[in-house]
Amino acid sequence: MSNSAPKLPLIEPESKIQSQTQAGVSSEEKSNEAPTERPLEEQQPNLSGLKRALIILPATLVYFLVMLDSSIISTAIPQITDEFNSLLDVGWYGSAYQLASSAFVPLAGKIYTFFPIKVSCPLLSIPTNLQVLVSGIQC
Repeated sequence: MSNSAPKLPLIEPESKIQSQTQAGVSSEEKSNEAPTERPLEEQQPNLSGLKRALIILPATLVYFLVMLDSSIISTAIPQITDEFNSLLDVGWYGSAYQLASSAFVPLAGKIYTFFPIKVSCPLLSIPTNLQVLVSGIQC
């Protein structure tokens, strides 16, 4: 006597059977196909060590500088209040700064769309450099 039991056919879910019959693919054809690789979008990169640090460190630094830039107005509020002699307008300082900071973001996006980066980056750095130059001259 042998202990091998007869192999029973696997029962597939009804939805899978319907989808295969609607597509015209039989289960035999499906099993004969070679396994396909996952699309490129679904593949996850495996980064570790130095490569991961070289990605995370600059991204963290940029995030820190953006948050510092957006919160720097709170340091300047006493000086601004003294300059304009108006304590009632304090609530508008942060909003005005954020509006001025974000006014050119859509323009910058269009410039990057229509011009190569070698032209766009220096072109968009001109206002920042002018702001630093004017601040340096005033001090």
